[in-house]
Amino acid sequence: MDFSPSIFRGLKEKLDTILDRLQNSGKGFQEIGIVGIGGSGKTTLAKLVFIEANRRYWWDYRIWICLFPKLSGDVEFKEMIKEMLKQCTAAVVDDEDFDEDELLENLGKALKGGRYLMVLDGIWDINIDWYFKLKDKLKSVSGDGDDDARMMVGTHNLYHLQLPSTSIQTHWQSKHAPIRNLLRKYRFNLEGELIERCDGLPLAIDSLAEVIKKHILGTESICTRNQGIVLINGKDDAMLGNELLLSCRTIFYKEETVIDVSKLLLHEIFNKANQYIESLNLIIIWSRDAMANQLMQTIRRVVRHHKLNSKPPILLLPLGSKANISFSLGWENQPPKTVPKDMIQFLKGTINERAKEIDSWGIVMEMKSIPEGFQLSSTFGLESALEPNLWPMESDKEFHATFWNYFIIDECCGSCYFKPWPRNIVLPICIKTKDQLGEWKEISIPHSTRAIVCLNLPCFPNRPNVKEKYRNFKDSFVNDQLLEVICFKDAWHGDDFLPSKDRGECLAQVGSIQLELYNSAVSHIHMSIDGNRWKHPLLIQDDNKVIEIFYSGKTRVYVNSNSKCKFK
Repeated sequence: MDFSPSIFRGLKEKLDTILDRLQNSGKGFQEIGIVGIGGSGKTTLAKLVFIEANRRYWWDYRIWICLFPKLSGDVEFKEMIKEMLKQCTAAVVDDEDFDEDELLENLGKALKGGRYLMVLDGIWDINIDWYFKLKDKLKSVSGDGDDDARMMVGTHNLYHLQLPSTSIQTHWQSKHAPIRNLLRKYRFNLEGELIERCDGLPLAIDSLAEVIKKHILGTESICTRNQGIVLINGKDDAMLGNELLLSCRTIFYKEETVIDVSKLLLHEIFNKANQYIESLNLIIIWSRDAMANQLMQTIRRVVRHHKLNSKPPILLLPLGSKANISFSLGWENQPPKTVPKDMIQFLKGTINERAKEIDSWGIVMEMKSIPEGFQLSSTFGLESALEPNLWPMESDKEFHATFWNYFIIDECCGSCYFKPWPRNIVLPICIKTKDQLGEWKEISIPHSTRAIVCLNLPCFPNRPNVKEKYRNFKDSFVNDQLLEVICFKDAWHGDDFLPSKDRGECLAQVGSIQLELYNSAVSHIHMSIDGNRWKHPLLIQDDNKVIEIFYSGKTRVYVNSNSKCKFK
């Protein structure tokens, strides 16, 4: 702490008076007492004297003894003398055979003939034998005679501290401005209560300021070494999203790198990420699956645009419901609290771990209309695709997207929007995978299938059933460049992530797959890419349409230790 007199202007008069007394008191032993109620600045004034006296005058020794930790009843006088001997660079013998008198004699020899300043901080009772014993020895060393001392201080050398003339509010605003600003930024309404409860005592508010800094705000910025960008979709959970925005803007080095993406279009997010991408070594996303997917696609596009050799790792954290990507990576119910201190602790513990790579998967299909919310070859969608609205185009064009968790085709994607699928109609799709020769071969699908899931991350409590004929299936890893293709007898429902494992059957493990749609008695089928759902028209003509899914590289993400993800 800086003990410059310019900071403690209210103590300047007392400081100058004591320093003048020290200078003009002549030779011999001198006592000065500073008294006042707790928190009035006694120790601060003594510290100022201790420092300024050394700057202005020459001393052989300066000794500071703090009695607060020693006052548990009787003062350990022997230990105090040893501490004094250490501070005046005298040899100290830790032998227990040395009694107080022998130690006092050593102290007298060390100080004899020298000029010294000794501060005893925290004396609450002047009627104490040890002090008079010490005083007698110091007076004898200084040549002031051997008369026993009976008074420690009196009216001639007593400096009484009143409460400071400056208001406690002025002290709080001037000395603790950084903490005050952080509290206001985070919208903690503590200032009025702090000032009221401190009852005009600077020490009280200084102590509380340290408590606030240590236990609420945290003691440092999370990104002093890590250049990060934080993308928070406040729309997914308005209350928690706002708390996260406030907390992250408090603890991150650059406030402008904490972005509420719910108020921006995807091309605006692209531009912001593009601005910082070359200096980033951390990206944090707080969102449910649908927006998380689109943000990751945006970041992927920015990385490719800059042709970066080192891709910044991504920390995917849940916000709102249906955040299965984050849950699969082990981040359910994280972070536990949003106050800055807890956020710093959580993020530091997380980003100090090594990021791991998971597979990403590309999907291409031709369609006459593109669902909202997905990137095209030259632009981005602007809205979330929860409604069956489509962009009409003059002719078929390729629709490109990337997913990390799942791609689903089923008969009902979100029960609140679509009518149930007729039970007597088969899912109008055939699945083709490559054989050992690289030829596309169709695999059979059970007639009762109502949903096809291409799955990368472990979203089930347990793995769906693997039939006897598929015993050559390998363990499922998230970085093995293989997708699991699973058929379900149930369709997707809005309230549950996936149907029961007992209703599913693993069909294949593949590095690429073709899903061929054909015309049917129904006009639409439903699709979902990492939570982005839409209603897709089926063919009227006889020409079948093909959806191709292929391995599309690795993405570095942070994975919690309790994740069910397996890595090769």
